[in-house]
Parts: sequence; C-alpha cells; structure tokens
Amino acid sequence: MTITYTSSDLVKIQDSVGERAAAAGLPILAGVNVLRETDVEVDAEEVDIDTALNLAALVGAPFISVAVTPFSLDMTRIYFESEHGEELPPAAEGVLETNASRDGTLMSLTVYWLASGLAYEWSAMCDWAGELMGKVTAVLEDVDATSEIEREERLREHYSNIQAAVTSLIGSRKYFGEQVNKRRHVAPTIIAEAGLDEIDEVTLSYRVIPSANKIVNDKAYEFEEDFRAHKNELALELAEYPDWCRATTKAQKKLVTIDFLTNKAGGYRLMNSKFAEELSDAALYRWD
Repeated sequence: MTITYTSSDLVKIQDSVGERAAAAGLPILAGVNVLRETDVEVDAEEVDIDTALNLAALVGAPFISVAVTPFSLDMTRIYFESEHGEELPPAAEGVLETNASRDGTLMSLTVYWLASGLAYEWSAMCDWAGELMGKVTAVLEDVDATSEIEREERLREHYSNIQAAVTSLIGSRKYFGEQVNKRRHVAPTIIAEAGLDEIDEVTLSYRVIPSANKIVNDKAYEFEEDFRAHKNELALELAEYPDWCRATTKAQKKLVTIDFLTNKAGGYRLMNSKFAEELSDAALYRWD
C-alpha cells in the first residue's frame, strides 16, 4: 500500500522522531548534515518512519540526522525559474499562487544516516507538495513544447522566405542579365516587386544572393559551353549583326558581342567576358 503524508503527518513525525529513534537505539545528532550524494534511497511511500529507523539500526548506523523543509513560494518560484531558464509563464505562476496560503507549512522531512561507507536517505514529502511540483512541471513542459513548435514554425517560415527570395531572383531577367558584382544592388527591388517580405542584410548577402548566383552562374556556364561548341556558326552570325557592324572600335564590338550572347542565352549574362572578345575577333576575321 502506498503511504501518503499530509503536512500534519510530517509535523507529528518531526515531534516524535526523537522517541522513535531512541526506541530503535539510534541517537540523533542535531546540526549534523550528511554532505555527500545519497547511495541508498529508502522510498517513504513504501516504508514508514519506524521501519526506516529499524533499517538504520540494522545496518549499523551510529547516528541519524533529521532535516525539515518548509514550503516557500519564493524559493519554489526561483527553483522553477532556474530550471526553466526564464521567468515563469502566467499559467505556472497561477499554479504557484493557488498555494500561497501554504507558505511556511512543513513540506518535507528527511532522515539521513551513514553505514558501511554508504549514505542512506528516507525522505517524505506531503501529498500537496508533490502534486504542486507535478502541476508546475506539466505546465512548463507544455509551454516548452509550444515554444519549440513556434520556434520550428518560425524557422520553416524563415527558410521558406529565403527560398522564395532566391526563386524571385533566378526568375528575373533583370537579375541574371546583370553583372555579378552589380546583382546585389538590384536584388532588394526584385524581391520587393515579387511581393515578398524584406530580407535582412546578413541573410540577403550570405544566404539569398550566393544561392541565387550559384544557380544563375551554373546556367550561364551551360550556355557558354554550348556557345563554345558552336563558335564558328556564332561568329558568322555576329559578323552580320547590324549593331556589331556599326561599332567602330574593338572595345565597342566586344560590348555589342556581350549583348548578342546575352540575347542568345535568353538574357543570361555570361560569366567570362573573354569568350565575347574571342568571338568578336573571330567575327572580325570573317568580316574582313
């Protein structure tokens, strides 16, 4: 049968523990605390105080010490706040406040003894204290679970916004047709025009743009590889391209060639401008 204790029960044990210990042949040393981790816990819900004292005598305890703990609303709050890592939420605070009238009431009584190099402990807690601790713990677990769900939801939303921003950039001709070192300046406008939330500077610079550039640059490289495979055909076509024909300097022809290739690539600006120079020279050779 499970043994339960009320505050009155603990007061009675406190008042009579001296006589009970003497009957078992055990002295009580007041002011002596066992300052070591418990090796053997004697379950007070299964073993009453007299049986525990008889056990202490049986294992050869030279003495016992007794400690009592009154309930403190403030100390209980501090304990849970240290476990929770922050101020208690209103629901947990409400559970504590319903027990404010118990402040100063005996909450637990513990008997310690040493025998054969082992530390023993028999500790009884009144029923309402265990219930209180359980309720507050349950509330905090619910709060933590809810906070974790909300945190995960915020993370999902954050990563979703990043992906949406990347998608808006790689789908914008204004972006993939721009020089790499100038894309950073057009990105915020493109994202805003897509109706997306504003992206903070760090996320934009270190997550969104690098991801978008990787996709855009890979696509541009595919076009460049295809153009290199068809360089001769492109040079013939460029040699008859009106804007290229009208350009009078080599530099102007190179700029026209870049535009020519960008249009051929569906708006993707090639990463390597050297190929544009090579193609322009090849067209010039055929033009001559």
